[in-house]
Amino acid sequence: LIAKGAVNSPKQFPLLQGEYLGQKPPGMKPELYAPGILSTSVDEALYHYMDGGKIFIFSRPSPHNPETYLAYITELKDGKWTEPYQSPLKDKPWYYNYAVAPVGKTVYFTSSLSRDGSVQLQDWNIWITKKTAEGWSKPRMLEAPVSSDKRDVCPSVTKDGTIYFFSDRAGGFGPGDIYRARLVNGKYTEVENLGEVVNTEYDEIDVSIAFDESYLIFQSNRPGGFGKYDLYCTFRNQDDTWTVPVNMGKDINTSATDDRPYITPDGKYFFFGSHKSGNLDMYWVDARIIKHFKRSD
Repeated sequence: LIAKGAVNSPKQFPLLQGEYLGQKPPGMKPELYAPGILSTSVDEALYHYMDGGKIFIFSRPSPHNPETYLAYITELKDGKWTEPYQSPLKDKPWYYNYAVAPVGKTVYFTSSLSRDGSVQLQDWNIWITKKTAEGWSKPRMLEAPVSSDKRDVCPSVTKDGTIYFFSDRAGGFGPGDIYRARLVNGKYTEVENLGEVVNTEYDEIDVSIAFDESYLIFQSNRPGGFGKYDLYCTFRNQDDTWTVPVNMGKDINTSATDDRPYITPDGKYFFFGSHKSGNLDMYWVDARIIKHFKRSD
């Protein structure tokens, strides 16, 4: 994903050192992430750390087409973070929704590009590429049952390779449902709908699974929230059922759309996106806040 072509910026990129771009860690109240550096007056979203926290991937609108989001990357080299660079996928605007495997250097992303090179806007699938010593491997589409003839979007992966995503495939409870598929002997098994405790007649989208699969955060427009779309949290029980999802409250959810949940690989921080300032910005908070949403019943 690394390519020449730095992000256009009127200011010189600042000297950033240390983990998490040298930002002061947040407490139990959400804070804007890297204000004026990565959280700016344009939309930023789809943020992921990889390679032991030495690479940070995020998205930002193209300087040539604000409706097209491009992936950017910054690396920790010689103790300093590099100025963000565009992904070489910059000429393929249908590549989006990046996610990173918690183990290794695999990037999952969503694309409407078919194997024959055509664009199928009603058929989005999940692809992967791997960072190697020579660069990045040729992207490949995940096979069925993960791929279908409908939209399969927003991958999130556990430490054992189980993939969670949302889809509008047939047989769901609403227009967008959350599904998962187990990785067994290098192949994905049948896709499972998470069921009617999690999924409703409304949208359940933008998923982020804890790497140990203990809890799931997702976006929904179900009634009773603070805005059009809110973030919810559900916990996985020992019998592999899920607790009733809980709205993550007014410190995270607002009257605007709140989305793009992400848990860092070390489990320390919870990132999410919010439109409360008029554009999409990155926020982060101590991940210990998540346990507050676990119901005692």
